[in-house]
Order: sequence, then C-alpha cells, then structure tokens
Amino acid sequence: MVWARRWFVLAPSTRVEFELRTTFYRRLQRLPVAFHDRWQSGQLLSRMMQDISIIRRWLAFGLVLLVVNVLTIIVGAVLLFQWHWLLGVIFLVTSAPLWYAGYRFEKRYGTLARQSQDQAGDLATSVEESVHGIRVLKAFGRGSHALQKFAR
Repeated sequence: MVWARRWFVLAPSTRVEFELRTTFYRRLQRLPVAFHDRWQSGQLLSRMMQDISIIRRWLAFGLVLLVVNVLTIIVGAVLLFQWHWLLGVIFLVTSAPLWYAGYRFEKRYGTLARQSQDQAGDLATSVEESVHGIRVLKAFGRGSHALQKFAR
C-alpha cells in the first residue's frame, strides 16, 4: 500500500511542485525591473517556496484525506439513514456545529498563516541582505548588530 501511494500520489505531486517552481522562475525572469524594485527578493522566494510546498503537501496528503473523508461521511450518512432515520437526523443536527466550528477555525487560521508567511518573508529578506552584505558588515564591525536584528 505504501508503494502504491508513493507511485500514484507522491511522485505526481513532486512533479507538479517541480513544474510550478520552474514556471515561477521563468515568470520571475520576464518581469520588469520595476517589479523587482517593489518586492524584496527574500519575500518573493520565501512566499514562493511556502506556497508551492503547501500545494505539494495538499496534493500528496490533503486531497487524499479530503476524498476519503467525504466518501466516508456520505456513505456513513446514507447507511445511517437507511438503518434508522432518527439516528441520521441526530447525526446531521449534532454535526452542524462541528462544521461551523471548522469553518471559523479555517478563517482564523488563514489570518494567522498570512502573518506567519509575512514574518518568514521578512526573515528571509534579512538573512539574504546580511549574506550579500557580509563583507560590509564585517568591515564596519556590524556583525553583532545584524545577529541581534536576526534574533528579534
């Protein structure tokens, strides 16, 4: 079963990730210089890496779980209604608050995920700028300042 999952799910999702990275890089190369002036390269790279990684993980795991869980709920609900209609109604009534709680959680998670992505982009930009300017930092003795800024 593990071999089949790797063959049918992980390999295609990895190919999709590779193609997305290649497409992104090509598109990035065609953008005007003004675009690169507006966006820090650390932000671009961090967001690209995170977004493409999320897509790959969703294709490899999330999509499979979504299909399995939706089928389980549908088949289970149909069987439950066939077995005893009152249990089916109880299932629907009690599951509605759970669906609503999941929806609210997703909204809150989306906001926090965006903040996390912004912070990761800022960190990547800071690291990239420090690495590119390492000679200047060392020449002026500002290495400890850059390290303190990184630690914050």
